[in-house]
Amino acid sequence: NAGILIHTPYNTIVNNIIEDNNYYGICILEGTSNTIYHNNILENFYQAFDAPTGNNWDAGYPTGGNFWDDYEPTDADEDGIGDTPYPTGNGSADRYPLLHPYGTIRNNATHENFLSIQAGIDDPDTLNGHELVISKGVFWEHLLITKSITLVSVFGDSAIIDGRFSGDVVTICTDNVTITGFMIKQSGTGETNAGIIVNGNHCVIQQNTIYANFQGIILKQNTQNTQILDNKISDSGWNGITLKPGCLGNYILRNTLSNSFYAGIGIIDSSNNYLYHNNFKANRHQAYDDAANIWDDGYPSGGNYWSDYTGFDEDGDGIGDIPYAILDGINTDRYPLMEPYSEVDTTPPVVQIQSPSTGVYLWGLHLLSGVIKKKTLIYGPITIDVEATDAGSGIERVEFLIDDSVNPQYTDTQPPYSWEWSQPYLFMRKHSIIVIAYDNAGNPNYDQLDVRKYL
Repeated sequence: NAGILIHTPYNTIVNNIIEDNNYYGICILEGTSNTIYHNNILENFYQAFDAPTGNNWDAGYPTGGNFWDDYEPTDADEDGIGDTPYPTGNGSADRYPLLHPYGTIRNNATHENFLSIQAGIDDPDTLNGHELVISKGVFWEHLLITKSITLVSVFGDSAIIDGRFSGDVVTICTDNVTITGFMIKQSGTGETNAGIIVNGNHCVIQQNTIYANFQGIILKQNTQNTQILDNKISDSGWNGITLKPGCLGNYILRNTLSNSFYAGIGIIDSSNNYLYHNNFKANRHQAYDDAANIWDDGYPSGGNYWSDYTGFDEDGDGIGDIPYAILDGINTDRYPLMEPYSEVDTTPPVVQIQSPSTGVYLWGLHLLSGVIKKKTLIYGPITIDVEATDAGSGIERVEFLIDDSVNPQYTDTQPPYSWEWSQPYLFMRKHSIIVIAYDNAGNPNYDQLDVRKYL
């Protein structure tokens, strides 16, 4: 009654998902000098047992050990490895347990996996232009980005970079960096601390949730041609966004800035930046600007939504009849919006696995659905049918994944969305069917079904 049962020495057990076994995930009854690492060991009655001891439950540091879903980690040095060992029975232990399932952080160009986001950035094989793809999880890290790369979250803000109330959460120190889809929260409380520091040009900060930082985003002195787009920035201890002196030609569009202690956006001695189609809600001061910047996109495109605007709209065009004055200078939003800006689709699609469902599938024939109500057992090939809809921009694609939250097995761009899963397995084991739907605005959503498959 074990996922893997070992009776011999000198075996290597690596890169497996060992899940939902009735007794042991891995049991070593006999044999020493076995090496077990980079496995994801999940929801077994007992995760592991090492009767003879003398086996290696990790590959040393910094390669690390295994991911155990019942491990309660601390990670003071933010290397993606727990600070305390995970006991594997009879006095043995995984000395370097992983904080995240192996495969959570991946370089799409090199196909390498990493234990922390910073390790992926620093790896010598990660080059300018590469993309790091991150799955779900809470990442206790303070990122220093020194390469022109893209960081993207597969599951939106289910990937959380948490500064744990110290320092800056993400610091960009070069040009041409893109950060998309994360929740970034809890910077330190010093006046220079922020969720994201941008000290580079031509960067893109897009579709992130930036929450409970002292400052949400700071553009450092002389930052140029950076785009801050479609983010939700809230509960900042000072400003949602701050532009330091000399910032030029930056575009701050379609963001929602709310509940900032001081200002939604603050601009200090920086001119010729573009700020429109943003929503300012319940900030102490919605914005201040001591220089000369562009706070609207002309008529009829309009400016920004200000929750404290008291003007009228006599002609009913959705734009206020009098400008909105920006604090601390001569700037005005000439065409304030009467309602929050919502042209950009930020709502994720609706996606659901229609088939398989619970019951038994015998070479595609659905049996016992009324008897087996909590499990899905599959014998032979099966067609996975998915319903995906999006009322905003429509569905762009649906990706099908098996036991892998990064690399799709198949991508369907036309309804009805389906894929035949025909890979045979010699032993019945648990698998996860994951489908991710993307709308045409880039918003993702997913559904997941755990099944058991044989042949």
